[in-house]
Amino acid sequence: MFDHDGNGSVKHKEFIDGLRFLINADLAQKLKFLFNVYDIDGNGILDRKELKLMLISCMEESSLDFSKDTLDAMTDILFKSGDDDNVLNQMFKPPTFVKKKIEISRYCSKNYIKHNLRKVLFLVCYFLMNIGLGVYAAWNYKNSNGFIIVTRISGMNLNFNCMFVCVLMLRKCLTKLRETFVTKILPLDQCILFHKMVGFMIAFWSVVHTLAHIGNAIKWDSDDENLHLWEILFTTKSGIGWVGYSAILTGWALDIIVIIMIVCSLSFIREGGHFQVFYITHMLYIPFWILCIIHASNFWKWFIAPGVLFLGEKLLRSKIMVLARYGKTYIKEVSLFSSGVSLSIGCIWLHVRSAGNWTKRLYEYFQKYNCLIEVKQYEQKEKKSNSINITKKESKEEISETDRNQMRLFDRVIGYTETSKKVKVQCYIDGPYGTPTTGVFDTEHVVLIGAGIGVTPMVSILQSIVYRYKTSKQTYPKCTHAWSDDIPNGLMKLKKQLEMNHIEMNTSSSNDNHVIDMHIFMTAAQKKNDVRGLILQIALDLMYKKENKDLITGLKTKTEPGRPDWNKLFTKISEQKKGRVKVFFCGAPALGKTIKDCCGKFNFAFSKENF
Repeated sequence: MFDHDGNGSVKHKEFIDGLRFLINADLAQKLKFLFNVYDIDGNGILDRKELKLMLISCMEESSLDFSKDTLDAMTDILFKSGDDDNVLNQMFKPPTFVKKKIEISRYCSKNYIKHNLRKVLFLVCYFLMNIGLGVYAAWNYKNSNGFIIVTRISGMNLNFNCMFVCVLMLRKCLTKLRETFVTKILPLDQCILFHKMVGFMIAFWSVVHTLAHIGNAIKWDSDDENLHLWEILFTTKSGIGWVGYSAILTGWALDIIVIIMIVCSLSFIREGGHFQVFYITHMLYIPFWILCIIHASNFWKWFIAPGVLFLGEKLLRSKIMVLARYGKTYIKEVSLFSSGVSLSIGCIWLHVRSAGNWTKRLYEYFQKYNCLIEVKQYEQKEKKSNSINITKKESKEEISETDRNQMRLFDRVIGYTETSKKVKVQCYIDGPYGTPTTGVFDTEHVVLIGAGIGVTPMVSILQSIVYRYKTSKQTYPKCTHAWSDDIPNGLMKLKKQLEMNHIEMNTSSSNDNHVIDMHIFMTAAQKKNDVRGLILQIALDLMYKKENKDLITGLKTKTEPGRPDWNKLFTKISEQKKGRVKVFFCGAPALGKTIKDCCGKFNFAFSKENF
C-alpha cells in the first residue's frame, strides 16, 4: 500500500508520504486504507480465507493459540456477522489517538499533597529535625573555626540518622503499631522508602563530615609544625577520639562501609539477579554500629533505646526461639513453575520468583529432589500444533485448548505448573510481619489490583475471602467448630471456585447488589484500537456472547485485552457508592504511580505492597 511504484520495496520517501497521507486523509480514505489492509489478494472482496489468515496473525501478535476447530468457529462467526453494521463499524473504525496533556510534576500538585498528607508531614518533620540538630550543634561550637562547625553539624545529624535507620527496620514493633491508632498518624506503609532515604542521608552527611575533617586537618597542619597532614589523617597522633584516639581511623572504616552498603543496595544490583550481594553487604550494619559507638562519644546515647529493641527482635526471630514456640516446620508440597517455585507449608503457600542465584538454586534443588509422591508434571513440546501433554506415572492425556491458553496467560504472571511434588523438607519461617494489605477486612469497599508477580499476595487475599465466606455459611448455633472445604492451590482452580462463590454470593445478597466483581486483563493482547488485534478481539467478543464463556481462560469472567482504562474502571466503582473505597496494589512501581494518581482523582485511598 505504501509501495507506489510497485517495485516490491518501500523507500523512505514512500513511507513518509504514506504516513502523511494517513494523517491528513479524511474518514472515507482511512476506511479504504483499512479495507486494503484486510484485502490480502486485492480483489476488493473479503473472503473466509482472508479472515482466517488475519485471525492467525492477530493470535501470534497476542501470544495466543487456538485449535483448528476453534479457529474455524471464530472465522465462521466473523463471516456470518459481516452484514452486521455494528461489527463492520468496529472492523473499519480508524484508530483514535489521544494527545497527552503536559502536566506539572505529580509531587508538586495539590492533589498529591492532599492524598499523601501523612507522608508529606512526616518528611517535613524529618527534615526540620535535621535542620534543628544542625542549628543546635552550630550554636554550641560557634566560637570554633568553620571546618569544626561543619563537622559538628554533620556529626550531630549522623548520630540521629544512624539511629533512625535502625528504627525504620524494627519490623515486629512496626507490625504492632499497625494494630493501633498510630497507623492513622504515621505513614507506616512507606517505612522501606524512608529507610532508603535515610540511608542516602547518611551517605550525604558522611561526605560532608569527611570533607570538613580533611579541611580542618589541612588547617591544623599549617598551624602545627609537629604534626604532618598524613599523621593527622591516617594515625592516632592527633589524639582525636574517646576510645584510643581512634576517631580518624574508625571514620575512614565507616566511610568504606557506607560506600559498600549504598552501592550494593542500588536497584541494578538488588533487582538484577544479585540479591544475595545486597543481603550479605547489608550485614555490615553490625560492624557499622560498633564502629559508630567507638567513633563518636555520644552515639551510644542515641542508639541505646532502638538498639535494645533491635536486639530483642533479633532474639525473638532466632531459630532457637521459633523452635521453642512453634516446633519444627516442614514444606509439604512443591510446585515448580517456569517463573519460580511455589512452596506449601501447612496452610501457607509461598511463591518464589526465579530472579537471582539463590532462587535459581532453590528451583534446581527441588527439581532434583527425590520426592515422596510426584503428583503431576506438565511438559511442553515443540511441535507444529503447539500441543502440550500432561505426563503422569502411567498415563498421558492431551491438555485442553482452554488450559493451554490459561498456561500462556498465567505463564506471564506466575508461570504454568511444570511439576508438583510431595516433599518433607524442614524450613524456618521469619514472620509474619504487617503489610499494607492487613487492612483489607477493615475496609468498606476493597479494590485489589495485582500485576505480574504481584498477583501472588492478591491470590492469598482471595483465598481468605473464600475461606471466610464458606466458614460463615457452615457455622451453627452453640457450636465451637467450623468446617470448610479445601481451598485449591492453583490460581486458575482458585479463580473457578471464586467464580462459583461469586455467583452464589451475588445472587444471595439483598437488593441485587454485587458482593464481588472480578476483572482479568491480558496486557500482551492487542486492543481493538490496534489493527494487530482488532479482528481477534471482535471474534472473541462474538464467541463470548454466543457461549457465555471466555475462550482464553474458560471462565465466565471475560479476559480484556491490553492495559486497563483506570479512569473508566474507577468511575464505575465510584458510581456504586458502597462506602469508602481503598485500592490495594502489588506490582511494578511505574504502574503503581499511575494507579495512585488515578486514585487521587477519585478520592480513593491507596496502599501498595513492597517487594
